[in-house]
Amino acid sequence: MKKSEKEEAIERIRNTQAELYARLRDLDREIAALSVSHEESPSPDKIMESSAGVSPEPVRTQGPLAAAKKAALPPPLPEPASKTQDLEVNRPETKVFKFGRIVYSEDAGTPAGPSAPPSQDSTQLLPSATPQEQPPPSRPDSADGLELKLGTYWLVRIGVLMVLTGFVFLAKHFLTSDEVAAGLKVSSLYLLSGALLGAGSWIGKTRERMRNYGEVLSAGGFAAVYFTTFGAHKVPGLAIISSPLLAGILLLFWAGVMVYIADRKRSQTLASMGVLLAYYTLLIDEASLFSLFSALILSGVALVFLVRNRWTIVGSLSLAGTYLAFAYWRFSEHLLLVGTVDSSPSSFWPSYGFLICYWATFTAAAFLSGHLPEKKRSILAGLNNAAFLVLFGLGMGRHHPEQFWIFSLIAGVVFLAVSEFADRRLGRGTSLGTLYLAKGLGLITLAFFLKLSGFSLSILIAAESCVLLVLASYRRSKVLEAGAYLSAGLAVLYTVSSEFAGPGELWFVEFTDGVPVIAAFAQLVFLGFGAWWMRNRAEAFVSEAPLEPRTSIFLGLGVLAFLCGAYDDIAEGWRPLVFVGFGSVAAALGTWRRFKLVELALIGQAFSAVAAIIFLG
Repeated sequence: MKKSEKEEAIERIRNTQAELYARLRDLDREIAALSVSHEESPSPDKIMESSAGVSPEPVRTQGPLAAAKKAALPPPLPEPASKTQDLEVNRPETKVFKFGRIVYSEDAGTPAGPSAPPSQDSTQLLPSATPQEQPPPSRPDSADGLELKLGTYWLVRIGVLMVLTGFVFLAKHFLTSDEVAAGLKVSSLYLLSGALLGAGSWIGKTRERMRNYGEVLSAGGFAAVYFTTFGAHKVPGLAIISSPLLAGILLLFWAGVMVYIADRKRSQTLASMGVLLAYYTLLIDEASLFSLFSALILSGVALVFLVRNRWTIVGSLSLAGTYLAFAYWRFSEHLLLVGTVDSSPSSFWPSYGFLICYWATFTAAAFLSGHLPEKKRSILAGLNNAAFLVLFGLGMGRHHPEQFWIFSLIAGVVFLAVSEFADRRLGRGTSLGTLYLAKGLGLITLAFFLKLSGFSLSILIAAESCVLLVLASYRRSKVLEAGAYLSAGLAVLYTVSSEFAGPGELWFVEFTDGVPVIAAFAQLVFLGFGAWWMRNRAEAFVSEAPLEPRTSIFLGLGVLAFLCGAYDDIAEGWRPLVFVGFGSVAAALGTWRRFKLVELALIGQAFSAVAAIIFLG
């Protein structure tokens, strides 16, 4: 049997290694012979003559036994400093002689005569001669590398995509005839899929440089088998599996096979291309509830790859493929595409139930992928939340606009619950928990604006501001504090707009003809309580300055809301007296030490200023 190129290369390396070992043994014998023949040292002149023609290669003359004895001896005691200095002053000049590979020294002051053989202590290892530098290996032609990468990386992906496109259209348009049995057609598709899968596996095993090519072919085979199983239940002319339960079990089984093989081969290319091509085969087919179920299976496969193998690219591709496929199936007319799905209201909840499952799957991926940095986990969760809210919101606005506020309220509560779970699991203050917290607060506020109108809306938003401020002080959350400021500003803005702009509608918010004085006073009370809480209880947010800016903002918003809302409802003759009374109460409370709200004494004088303007004008 003919040997492969890899086996021949290994055999050549082993032969070269054996030759080098034999040469090393010969050199050891030569070294030993030279050491024996020169046990007695010659005269210095002969030493100098012979040293010129010997190559200074490194040799250890100490045997292992002598080295062990030397290592076993304890170190000598340190000598006095005076004795050491005397020795250094009176030490004679030393001459170093070389003989071959041995180095020893002789004192210049000793009488001439035959020199003693070098002792074991005087031996040392000399550096060998610098070997001749080998020229660097020639670089392969860059054009060949570019052509190889283009042929084995990009063209194979485009080719597999075209093959799968033809595969799907072959199954849909050319194999739907009743002249051939459906079982035979499905078997033929499985054979084609198996051939593609087998060819990719064989190329990956036998051609090392074309491993990527083989993995992409194998991924195409995986996707073809997945679509064939899907078509055996759903495509007309191929439907030999009437039970959706059995078809779903088969799809789950093949998804498990994909996970097992990709995990065994440790191939991220095989996993990512297999999942992506499976989405593609589902996307170019007609959509149905079974298509949504198939996409859910693929998202579960991506979750396994992301958590078990830490393949982030697979999770990212699955996230994009799942939501893009759903958008294509449900909103194809908005995307200027051919509509392929029943978008009637009766199909809303079955279809959007799968959308909720998609969101739950990728939310679990964000929490379970502990290997990802916190920033990347937050990006994954943010994209998942944004896609879910946009698609579900479009569906609710299209089929059930009157119930949109219910969706917003429920989603906000769920997001707050997920935020609390993130704080308990990952610790308070993480970006992931903050992300869900901000979205939850925004959705709940949106629900209030959608359902309520008039003075009840302004009161509720002001009360929400107080609740957020109290929670922010306990949780030490900047997001909750920012939400409290935003809610207070929205409440006052609604009051001012209702008073000056009159009744009307802006987007989804209905404005009334003014706000009653009781609603304006309620806003003043809620925002005043928020300012007092920040000054006395929220040590994490306020300083000990005499006039705290954040407390002043809350008080200023409350005073502005009351002045705008109550001005027209108070009789003209009573306005100066009422506003002077409010200014006096504010000054008294602000100077009361137990109340501890100094800012009220200053900002409350806005009532007195308005009263003076009315009285003088």
